[in-house]
This record gives sequence, C-alpha cells and structure tokens, in this order.
Amino acid sequence: MNDVIARKRMAMEYVPTPTEAPFTPEEYAERRRRVQRAMEKAGVDLVYLTSPEAAFWLLGYHAIWYQQLALAGWEPISGIAIRRDADTLVHIECDREQALTHLTTIAHDLRIWPLGKGDFLAFILGELEAAGWVKGRVGLELSHYRPYPSASARMRAAFEARGCGVVDATPIVNEVRRHKSPAELACVRKAAAICDIGMRAGIANARAGITELELFGEIVRALSKAGGEIPSITMPVQSGHRSIASHAAPSRRVLQKGDVLNLDVVGVYNRYHGDNARTLSIGEPEPEIAKLVAQSAEAFKLISANAKPGLSINALMKPLEEHYREAGIWGSQRWTGGYELGCAFPPDWVGSFAFTCGEDAGDATLEPGMVMNYESNFYLPGRPGMSMLIDTIVVDEKTAGLAHAIPHEIIVVDA
Repeated sequence: MNDVIARKRMAMEYVPTPTEAPFTPEEYAERRRRVQRAMEKAGVDLVYLTSPEAAFWLLGYHAIWYQQLALAGWEPISGIAIRRDADTLVHIECDREQALTHLTTIAHDLRIWPLGKGDFLAFILGELEAAGWVKGRVGLELSHYRPYPSASARMRAAFEARGCGVVDATPIVNEVRRHKSPAELACVRKAAAICDIGMRAGIANARAGITELELFGEIVRALSKAGGEIPSITMPVQSGHRSIASHAAPSRRVLQKGDVLNLDVVGVYNRYHGDNARTLSIGEPEPEIAKLVAQSAEAFKLISANAKPGLSINALMKPLEEHYREAGIWGSQRWTGGYELGCAFPPDWVGSFAFTCGEDAGDATLEPGMVMNYESNFYLPGRPGMSMLIDTIVVDEKTAGLAHAIPHEIIVVDA
C-alpha cells in the first residue's frame, strides 16, 4: 500500500522541463507588477484571483475543467494571491491538479492542498495568514462566475471574519489585462491568421446538401490542423431562417439553394481569440440581400480608413452611423458594436469593455494594446434571417486596424 501511495505522489509531483507556459518569466513578472501598481492605485493590499483567465495570464495555468459545479469537499476556490508589497505570488491548488500545474506554469510559490484533508478554504486562509498576507483591504473576483455564489460568499465572509475589508477585484484585473503586451498582440495576430484558415475551409465546404453540423466539423478540422485551440464559445454556423438567431448552435439542418449562411469563425492561439464572421449565399443571392450586405460591409472600410491609436471610440463610430443612415439601413440592425477580446476560457470570450454605434462611449479611446471586435449585423429585407459581418480590431503603439484578410462582401458559393 505504501508503494502505491509513493507512486501516486510521484505522479502528482511530476515536473517537466520546459513547461508549456507560453510566455517568458520576465513577461509574467511584469504582469504581476502591473497588477500591483493597479492595486496601489485602488488601495487594495491583497488580491485572491480565482478566474481561469487570471491564472493563465499570470502563470500559464491551463486546464479543461475548473470545478465550476460543486463536488463534495472540492470547491472551485483554487487561485492566485498577490500582495501589493511582495516580490512573488502564491498559487494555491488541489493535489489532483498538481501535475497539471507543473506542466503548464512557470516556476513559482505553489501551495498544494491534499484533497479531503480538512477544509480547502481553511487551508487557503492558513497559508496566507502564515505569510502575513491576511490584512487590510482584500480584492476578490466577485463579478466572475468562478467560484459560484455560495462559495464566493463563504470566501468573502472568511476574510471579513479576520478583519479584512473586501472589495471587487474584477475591474482592477480586467483593466490591467485590457492593455496587452507586444507578446500578447503577436498571439492575437496568430489567432487571426488561424481564424482565416478556418473561414476559408468553411467557404470551400459550404454547399447545398451538407448540414450545419457537418460544415462546423470541417471548420474545426481546419482550425485544429492549423494549430488552433478550442474557442471559448461554440462557433455559429446558421443557415436559412436560422440565420436570424446569431446565438443559435449549429444544427442538423441541411443547407439548401437560396440560403443565406452566416459563419462566425474564431481562431485561438495560446487562448487569445480572433473573431471573423462572414455572410454567404448558397447560389446567387436576391439583389436586395446582396445590396444590404454590401452596405453593411462599408463599415469596415471606414474603420480601416479612420482607426488609429488615441482616436476616441465616438469618433470611430460616428462615420459608421452616418453611413448606415445615408444607406437607409439604420434601424434594421441586430447590433452594430463591439467588445473586448483577449485570452479567454469557456464559457465566454466576451470581455468587459463594450461599445455600440450610436451610443455615447464616453472618453473611451483606441489605446495601444487593446483588441476588440466590431459587428455589423443587420436583419434581411423581406424574409427571416440576418447578415453577420464581424472583424477584429488590433491597436498597437503605431497602428490600429483590422486583423482578417477575408473580404466583407457577400460570398457566393455554388449550390
């Protein structure tokens, strides 16, 4: 029996060389310092971060399962603690994920809780108290789904019982992550290139007689062959009357001649996403539909012509609204706007920053390091359906522009 336990422990403690962490130790150290500067500004002494995005961004930790639902004795409260005045961070994880932690992260201060040996939350608080970190104002990711509400409330109560004030750290961390480094932007551009490979596969395989699910499979195959990872949301493949519902999952519906087909393809590289949607027609489209898609597509020419670092979101959106109104399609939009993209994990790739054409974006500007999509989506004239056009905007120190190479006009494929 002791030999069995020893072999199990050896497996848990397996440490590969090198790890799979996608960035350098220097990059991760700078990310920690950026969080600490944001903590200083917000007057927060300690943050304990439990979201998959935070663990990946700070250390490279990457799993396919994060205990989102309750298991007996194993709550989804593993995470990363950062003290404002410390030169390191503390990563607390369950022993069942010890090997995965070593596989995917850079070397760091790792504390392992043996599953079933006491209460996980008590272990976390004990480790942090031993380090002298449980004092002052504590930030928890109160606006994230991990952990679920009852576990989040238990964590908050535990810190407050020790005299700490608890605040929401979600906006603090989101603001830091919004401004991506050159290494992160390189991942976004790689993701966009992979995305275009998937879109071209979708276009090449779209035809009457194939189901939406079959076409979805061809896109996933192409993305995977190109090195793309699983997107954080199931990619839409919607045809005919189903194209009116942009969040419908691919179905067994068979594509037919005359269908409008929307493909929303997402490339993922090191969990960074590039989003690209196009409208196709199975056979020649009706003239009114082709005209609508062409008018919608003009928005991306305006973005390419006007976008630059420092430009306000309002200034970027104003010519688009004017164009939509002059074209006579304003008022029939499903949505014309965008949101932040970045490193993301299921069930969502949508970031916290969003804007809508025609609405005041305040003082928001195109800042270096920002990545967002723009969606120009309009309901079809005369029948149920929608045209979906999406592209990714990348902003660096010198430029701002679209990341994808697929034309925005309607794409006609043989029936």
